[in-house]
Amino acid sequence: MAFLLALCLFGGVTARAETVITPETANKEAETIVRTNVPEMYTVSIPSSLNIEYGRTTGKELPIAVTECRLLPENRLKVEAVSFHSALVNGDASLAYTLENQSAEPHDPVLYFESGIVGEQMDSLIVTVTGDWNTARAGEYSDTVTFEVSIINR
Repeated sequence: MAFLLALCLFGGVTARAETVITPETANKEAETIVRTNVPEMYTVSIPSSLNIEYGRTTGKELPIAVTECRLLPENRLKVEAVSFHSALVNGDASLAYTLENQSAEPHDPVLYFESGIVGEQMDSLIVTVTGDWNTARAGEYSDTVTFEVSIINR
């Protein structure tokens, strides 16, 4: 009974993966659809560290390099600093800093890349120490910035 039910359900649907031509076939032509899919691809390089010289009062570039970027036309690549504390820390001492996109609103740590712009001049993030160098105690200060890379709609 189950075989008869399966035959009834699937018997009317015939999907042919190929066309077979024999000497008896009336139409001796066949068509093949050729397809491929090119996936979205990107390669983003983010420096593992950035050293800021003592006393520097201007921002220092944190270069984000996109060496490959192949996206669908409706998409773009987003590189965002999602975790930073705005202070370089040395024990209980700290030096404030800002992280921002050089062409966006102040304190906006987000970069966008369009497909196909690889090799062109791109914006970078700028790190600026805003704390008072003269009152900072001696020693090494550091903070960790975490980046998130994603594909988003324009």
